[in-house]
Amino acid sequence: PKFWILVTKLSQFLIGYANGLNHNVIAQCRRTIIIKILGTQIDDLILHLEFQTQPNQTMPFRMLDYRIRLHRRYPHHEVEQLVLEQTLIQNIFTKELMQDSVIYQDILAEGREKGERRLILKLLTRRFDTLSPDMASQINALSLEQLERLGEALLDFVSIDDLEQWLQKPQLQ
Repeated sequence: PKFWILVTKLSQFLIGYANGLNHNVIAQCRRTIIIKILGTQIDDLILHLEFQTQPNQTMPFRMLDYRIRLHRRYPHHEVEQLVLEQTLIQNIFTKELMQDSVIYQDILAEGREKGERRLILKLLTRRFDTLSPDMASQINALSLEQLERLGEALLDFVSIDDLEQWLQKPQLQ
């Protein structure tokens, strides 16, 4: 039963329904989230989540290292560690359920922005053969709204000078 309580709390936390749950994110990186959950059926619990997208030989050592460090920092708290593989995540979080998630929406927006940026750089490179590193850097710094405006404007560009002029005043475009 403790496992399912953890999975339920994890689901609520990740999907954004954890408003009533008192929690603190202690640490977070690309593959790891450590959460201190207070006032639940499991008092003062440290939940260490590790996301594994592919087999990794260093996983057991990393999990042991986290366990020791968490025990030293929180000696009176129970520590639960979960390794979530991609298939388990997909089984718990259906696509329909995830579409309501703020995290999911942020990931989608980030992907769309990266895709648009990549497409615009590819189109400009194809039209003008090459872009200077400075121009590419300026384009990479544009907001999504500015990228959309550049995408429309580049259809009218005749030379690289048009792009240079556009980049000198993107807030006006």
